[in-house]
Amino acid sequence: MRDAAISLAVEHLRAGGYRNLSFGEIAVALGTTRANLHHHFQNKEGLGIEAIQAYLAAEKASMEQIIGENDGDIRALLHALEQHLIELVSTSSAANPCVMSQILNDVDAPESMRQLVLARCDEEQRSIQRQFAASRCKGPVPKKRSDEDLAYTVMATMFGIMQMGFMNKGAAGIQKHVSGSLTGILT
Repeated sequence: MRDAAISLAVEHLRAGGYRNLSFGEIAVALGTTRANLHHHFQNKEGLGIEAIQAYLAAEKASMEQIIGENDGDIRALLHALEQHLIELVSTSSAANPCVMSQILNDVDAPESMRQLVLARCDEEQRSIQRQFAASRCKGPVPKKRSDEDLAYTVMATMFGIMQMGFMNKGAAGIQKHVSGSLTGILT
């Protein structure tokens, strides 16, 4: 039941951030009581933290797989990241499928959850920065921009692609409007 509650909590966060996280709705969906959920999670914030941790672990694994498959080829890496994001946006039923974006934009989100997300953002940015550094001698990396600046631009663009989910353009619209956004950073 604990894993199912965490999975549902991720969906609640994805659908509307921390303010959308509901012990009552999760209890009903699991056919249990709020008291039983409190046996597993001290409070809403505790459930939210575990949901964030689960989401971040899954996203980290996806990111590591994409990097591993495209290690050393920055253009291929950026294209793969872009396709991953487009798929997330176009296949999700949530307004914004990125829990990280939801938490960072949610004024009600506890600081503990924001700090988890910010730490993951920093980790992701450093990982992308290392890819730029490794690709600098092999590929089309703009010489006038630092690896740190390029990685920051990639992260900002990735968050922008995820925000496109708010516009509900569907798969074709997302593909049309954001295709080439990340690889365009190389020009």
